[in-house]
Amino acid sequence: MKKLFLILLLGLPLLAQSNTGELRLKVTDPSGLAAKSAVEIVSEANHFRQSLTTDDAGNLEVKRLPFGVYRLHARHAGFAAYSGSVEIRSAAPTTQLVKLSLTPLETTIEVKGSDTLIDPQRVGSVSQIGQQSIDDRITSLPGRSVQDLVNSQPGWLYEGNAVLHPRGSEYQTQYVLDGIPLTDNRSPGYGPEIEADSLQSLSAYTAGIPAEYGRKMGGVVEVNTARNARQGFHGEVVLSGGSFDTAGGYTMLQYLEGKSTFGITAAGAMTGRYLSPPVPDNYTNNGTTGDFSGFFERDFTPNDRLSLMFRHELAHFDIPNEYVQQAAGQSQEGGISENLGMFSYQHFFSANTVGNFGGMIRDNSNSLSSNLLSTPVIAFQRNNFTEAYFKGTVSIHRGRQEWKVGAESDNLFLHERFADVITDQSQFDPGTPNRFSFVGNRPDLEQSAFVQDLIRLGPWTVSVGLRWDHYQLIVNQNAVSPRLGVSRYFAKGDLLIHAAYDRVFQTPSFENILLSSSPDVVVLNPEVLHLPVEPSHGNYYEVGLTKGFFKQLRLDTNYYRRNVNNFADDNLLLNTPVAFPIAFRKANIYGAEGRIGIPNWGRLSGFVSYSYMVGSAYFPVTGGLFLGQDATNALTQLGGRFWVSQDQRNTVRVRFRYQFQSRIWGAVGADYGSGLPVDFSGTYEQALAEYGQQVIDRVNFERDRVKPNFSLSASVGADLWKRDNVVMRMQFDATNLTDRLNLINFAGLFSGNSVAPPRGYAVRLQTSF
Repeated sequence: MKKLFLILLLGLPLLAQSNTGELRLKVTDPSGLAAKSAVEIVSEANHFRQSLTTDDAGNLEVKRLPFGVYRLHARHAGFAAYSGSVEIRSAAPTTQLVKLSLTPLETTIEVKGSDTLIDPQRVGSVSQIGQQSIDDRITSLPGRSVQDLVNSQPGWLYEGNAVLHPRGSEYQTQYVLDGIPLTDNRSPGYGPEIEADSLQSLSAYTAGIPAEYGRKMGGVVEVNTARNARQGFHGEVVLSGGSFDTAGGYTMLQYLEGKSTFGITAAGAMTGRYLSPPVPDNYTNNGTTGDFSGFFERDFTPNDRLSLMFRHELAHFDIPNEYVQQAAGQSQEGGISENLGMFSYQHFFSANTVGNFGGMIRDNSNSLSSNLLSTPVIAFQRNNFTEAYFKGTVSIHRGRQEWKVGAESDNLFLHERFADVITDQSQFDPGTPNRFSFVGNRPDLEQSAFVQDLIRLGPWTVSVGLRWDHYQLIVNQNAVSPRLGVSRYFAKGDLLIHAAYDRVFQTPSFENILLSSSPDVVVLNPEVLHLPVEPSHGNYYEVGLTKGFFKQLRLDTNYYRRNVNNFADDNLLLNTPVAFPIAFRKANIYGAEGRIGIPNWGRLSGFVSYSYMVGSAYFPVTGGLFLGQDATNALTQLGGRFWVSQDQRNTVRVRFRYQFQSRIWGAVGADYGSGLPVDFSGTYEQALAEYGQQVIDRVNFERDRVKPNFSLSASVGADLWKRDNVVMRMQFDATNLTDRLNLINFAGLFSGNSVAPPRGYAVRLQTSF
């Protein structure tokens, strides 16, 4: 799926992540005098590689490093190169002194895993993507998003206009950007997406999830943004263009003087294929995006750091038509706007105790408008929410243990406005009113507290956590959720075995929840079933192993099972793109995943991954709004099961990259999916009229599944100019080289019907200085 992702990432480090720390490095000559040096930091397990330079005093601070073992390389003219290793395993700063010598010398801190591709103390299922790998990803359009990177990991898939993990849904995927959780739907039709150019690292949790995270637990994507540690003025400029009349630009400027950092970013883009269209013709699918941000960071003392940031972003786009809507002259437009302000304060109480306190205020709006020729309904919507969020944590490193305690408060003030006019009454049940409107306002109040401990006992690592959540919107509920993860590392075999249990409490999506929960909707149909949507409660289990071979190959395998009560899903209102939450009695999701990775084997790197998943939900419905025949079915169908919308049994991904020369590389990739379930209640003739023969031919109506999809991609990149601190890179991407028509989903635009893009290309020019 080719999409335009040029919405700015959050550029503010809140330093409250569960698995990051800070390295404070000092480089001296043999006599102990400061030596300004070039430093390279590498972690194969985290796919992380950065080249930096100390200041004149030989000091270097590297922030937001994911936990793990890192190799250090330091060079200074006239001295032998230094090579060593250091372990980052605490939120408290890790101090490392590097003393250069006149003769070659390697100084290594004795830590397990310093020469392995495995983090020997990982206890759960987490995919790591470091800055080294971010630049290697094959891109489908100019403007790479965090969702693109997550989608490349084993098990994650792209369902229509949303990136999600098969174990959850787009409404239950949580993005944690520099310590602040965003729990609203970040799919392109609902919320701003996250640009990947300035990322430092990304972790995607699906099991062994720290107790720090809750509320949306289908998958947790933790993002750390990069900040250049060099003094002075520097930045980055990106220009891009490609198929579908796509063009974009991105600029980042930063100035570091002493202990203060100032920066601004700006981006803008346009494309002729913003969403996944329901038909191959890609009708009415233009989109434009823009954003601006500014940030300030100040280290007042070695123990106190303050960060401030403001961001504004917007998107305006058309909603693609199917054939009947296009023939009628329908035009629907969507809009997204977000203003966000953040602050964070970090204080080191001692060498082993760190406090992080941060907050966010944002205003988000989402709109839908239709022209008078829209069919079968003219729909208008303007939803917005104001969010006030605060979080405080304290991390304590003590011996073998890493404690973390914290609390958060998230207060959203929801405002919903909706109106419709029916233009084709034959598409609705008798008695449905020709006009309907709704206005609603209500606060969504959520609080939580947690405590977690990471214990290292030789080859054993144990993670224990306990979380409390309170949710108050349509219903008022509390829950306590224990978390447990255990791993055992066998150094001789370079083997890690891990198991995890997560108790989860998932709050419903607030997208149009006031509308679907209002008593006003009973006028929409003579038959109405109206049930409050309650939070989901679930038990997640996973066992797996990671094995290294020859210090060049890494094998990851996992088996998982998720049992969820009050399983969350979504439905559409009156054939409009307006989605709202519903729930079913329970769901069982289980499967296995495997991945063979080659981080760096000479000039070759890449991976092959396979995922098998079975997901089913069980009647009766337990929450949501159902009208007409849907209400009758919900009242009478008290048993049985159905396949959940993300139930793709077999998924295969292949990515390989080869470094032809020091400045030229090439990559190839392939994706295969066995097909998602079909949920279409109309007739074959209706489907043919709306979507056409090409789309219908990609559906197996006997099996109620989309036919398998396959896509082949390739990229080539080169460093055009590289001198001192100036680097100019160009990348060319070609996607779906076979020009195969791939149908991702079949049902309806926002509930699923989406056609993958045909063959296309993208060109990207990036200059860093």
